[in-house]
Amino acid sequence: MRGGVQSVVVGVAPGTLGARLAYALKLVLGEVLGVSYRVVEGEEAWAVAEGSVGIGYGPGEGWRRWGDGRGVQVVPSGLLVDGLGLPDRGLEAWGWTAEGLPFAAGPERGCDFFAWAFWTAARCEELLPSALGAEARDGHGRFRAEASEQVRYGWVDAPVFEQRVRAWARGWGWEVPVGRGFRVVPTVDVDSALMYRGKGWFRGWGGGIRQGLRGDFAGLRERVAVVRGRQEDPFDTYGDLLALHREVGWPGRWFVLVADRGPHDRGMDWRSDGLREVVARLAGEVGPEGEVGPGGEVGPGGEAALGLHPGYASHARPERIRQEKLRLESMSGLEIRRARQHYLLQQLPDAWEALEAAGIREDHSLGFADRVGLRTGLARPFPAYSVRLERELNLRVHPVHVMEATLARYMGLAPDASTLQRVLALAATLREVEGEFVTLWHNETAQDREPWAGWWTFYQEMLRALARGESGRILEP
Repeated sequence: MRGGVQSVVVGVAPGTLGARLAYALKLVLGEVLGVSYRVVEGEEAWAVAEGSVGIGYGPGEGWRRWGDGRGVQVVPSGLLVDGLGLPDRGLEAWGWTAEGLPFAAGPERGCDFFAWAFWTAARCEELLPSALGAEARDGHGRFRAEASEQVRYGWVDAPVFEQRVRAWARGWGWEVPVGRGFRVVPTVDVDSALMYRGKGWFRGWGGGIRQGLRGDFAGLRERVAVVRGRQEDPFDTYGDLLALHREVGWPGRWFVLVADRGPHDRGMDWRSDGLREVVARLAGEVGPEGEVGPGGEVGPGGEAALGLHPGYASHARPERIRQEKLRLESMSGLEIRRARQHYLLQQLPDAWEALEAAGIREDHSLGFADRVGLRTGLARPFPAYSVRLERELNLRVHPVHVMEATLARYMGLAPDASTLQRVLALAATLREVEGEFVTLWHNETAQDREPWAGWWTFYQEMLRALARGESGRILEP
């Protein structure tokens, strides 16, 4: 087979090209390998089709004979049949190759990479009955890392699926495209825009009274100093964050909470002067492609660097998400097309379907709250798919890989050299496959004061090390 193949012809049995198979082909060939491809139906049509290399997606001998040795057969596992509904059996039930890869018709058969792609991207494991119980979910209903196949099979610290696909492609003489480049996307969630300023008389001084009753006189003095303009608000860290993102050359993306207040949505009132001031400031710092650089240039940040942080109570409720989207658009003067769920709460497929229905086109919520790493096998953004609706959604998913709250609160790690090496080692695996590494910080943690002392320094060191191309390693205790 000739190397350097950039075009693929895929042969499928007549009548089998449904939504699942079309989606899986797009993921493997288009998203991961970056090759152009076309699909033909039937062994005979495939055998005479013109193309640089062929993939026969079928079980019979005819699928292996095509193209004078330039073709490769993939034996279907049976997953990519429309109408199967929600999955009822786990990954272990789909057969494994002798090399330990899933979705094989037998130990001597190769891996059905297209089925594996569909399984991991559509988050089939999270739809299993066993994944919906209390053991697999935390108190907020979030999918726990320890319940996932990513952790069970040792895939959480590297994009193993993409690594295997690229090795498979090279093995058949395909030249995996280079030059797409590794990308770091720093993101900031604005849960509490300001600590003291701009909250209005009732909330502002009500908080002061509570501080006095608790005996927190240092906090009360700080509150008075901020309100009177003698001291910066501790949560007003936007200038430092923007400057750091410009320094390393990676425009940030900002997700702002404008939900109605509730037990888990405890940010500033969306009608408050303080929140409106912060939103207007951020809107003024972003151009149509992302944060504006110091010389007026615009970085490659996408359509707009401002996004919505849908409230906890808005999860999977499109009418409430749409209402919050309209609020942020009115406050910012920008079209809002990105979102990240508050608390990283994402129960699928409900969350993706609701975001699409509300007019959101990018979701940045797919990550574990309790562990850094990969919740899916893909190292880059990908289109969402609803197994319930049996269709690709008009929503692009950007997985998130590391959050400061995960490191500090859930994993109990300190902001030290060992933790930094762990994060850099994770990022290095995405760099190897030219993926996208997404970090998640909060404006209130970008300061060296308790309970987040050390994490602002850590964030600066992390981004600067990533900009230098440092790879890191996991240091054993």
